[in-house]
Amino acid sequence: MMDFIRSKKSLFLIFCCLVALLYFTLSMEKRIQLPPVEGNPMSLIYVFAASPSDGKRLASLLSQSETSPSVFCRGRVGVTEVALFVTGIGPKAASLKAASSLQSFGTQENSVCRPDAVIVAGTCGSLSRTINEGDVVFYSGCLSTSKRVRLNCPASIAKHLKNRLSAHGFLCRSALGISSPRVAISKAEKLELAKSGAEVVDMESYEIVAAANQAGLPVVVIRVVSDSLDRQIPDFNFILRENGEIDPINLLKLGIRSPILTTTTLAAIHRAVGKLRSALAIVLSDEIFSKVPVEVTSPSSPL
Repeated sequence: MMDFIRSKKSLFLIFCCLVALLYFTLSMEKRIQLPPVEGNPMSLIYVFAASPSDGKRLASLLSQSETSPSVFCRGRVGVTEVALFVTGIGPKAASLKAASSLQSFGTQENSVCRPDAVIVAGTCGSLSRTINEGDVVFYSGCLSTSKRVRLNCPASIAKHLKNRLSAHGFLCRSALGISSPRVAISKAEKLELAKSGAEVVDMESYEIVAAANQAGLPVVVIRVVSDSLDRQIPDFNFILRENGEIDPINLLKLGIRSPILTTTTLAAIHRAVGKLRSALAIVLSDEIFSKVPVEVTSPSSPL
């Protein structure tokens, strides 16, 4: 019995040390040169992120930032005004937040005006050997594990932004994504999802793209791959609450159970969000949303 207690205590100490090291690296956020804020904004972009931790790191891009009850953060990136929303993790939370944000403008539910476009930003898992960790992915379309209709994303905007990022040294690609209510934690689960034709997986994009389409708004999904096809990750389904929040007690339990696997996975996610932040600094300062007429795509026929 004492050996069991000592082993649990050792795992707890290992996890705490690893988390402390990860926290130290988190505090060393890369400085990004942002364009100056001058004159009136030329466009308004809604950006949707899944978690508060992602939201905080993306909010650091915004100048003249402020908060309101309906918006996580609001500010400027060069000529662009940005309203940042945090949905919560998973399709249910994303659907609720997207519906309340994209179906009412200038109201108590959403005090911000109607945007010129919507950006879904976050991380994703690879379902293909040709898509690697750190790749920047623009969705050509989005599938759902629970719905039959494929949703498309405007190709012209994605192509322009992909070329812009490629010129800055980012490895970018277009891919078909799929949204799932579960975290795909094993290669077997990912290969099963790949049978749909999808190349990457996340948990929120489909619902936000659907709400943007319903509102008649162009939408771009930009994600950075955090886990490759072969990467085994902890069972993060264990730590997700029904409302899309992370249960900190269960996260601690998961960390004690698998300290090295949990910490290395969190570090991979941190690297991916860091690259996403750098990419969004370029994307949000681009003038395409105000200069180029943008198309709103219609859903494809049922699969």
